[in-house]
Amino acid sequence: MDYYDTIILEYHNTILDWVIADKTTPIENLSVLDKGISDHSVITLEKQKPVKRTIACRNLKGLDDRNFASDIKKEAKNIKQLDTGAMLGAFNSNLRAILDNHAHLRTRTVTHRPSAPRMNEQIKEAKQERRKAERTWRKSGLMVHRDIFKTCTFKVKKN
Repeated sequence: MDYYDTIILEYHNTILDWVIADKTTPIENLSVLDKGISDHSVITLEKQKPVKRTIACRNLKGLDDRNFASDIKKEAKNIKQLDTGAMLGAFNSNLRAILDNHAHLRTRTVTHRPSAPRMNEQIKEAKQERRKAERTWRKSGLMVHRDIFKTCTFKVKKN
């Protein structure tokens, strides 16, 4: 894992006050207050909040194809304008109205978080293999399958 150099705040006889953060977590306004209450200092810092964004999506899998196609054909017949730009604009607005009728637009707020650096594809595949081996062992109850499960468990721990 990539870590910032630890920020050493103060040395004591055997105790060290420190802050450890990874490179994806920027730390700002770090301050140390010695209140004299304890042998440790009060550490205050500011950390950026995760960025939130809004995503709009539609469930197109639940769309009734026949009704949707018939509605588009009806709207295409109704558009009879000579100007190509106006015809395209009318078709787009009508198509959006049909789509809104058949598949509603849903908005969600998503928080962007960085992925855990300790989790990679190799570990995911090893865990998947371990779960499969465990299901086989639990289903059969054979010692051979238990040994396979233990081997898979060791692979996950090693990664």
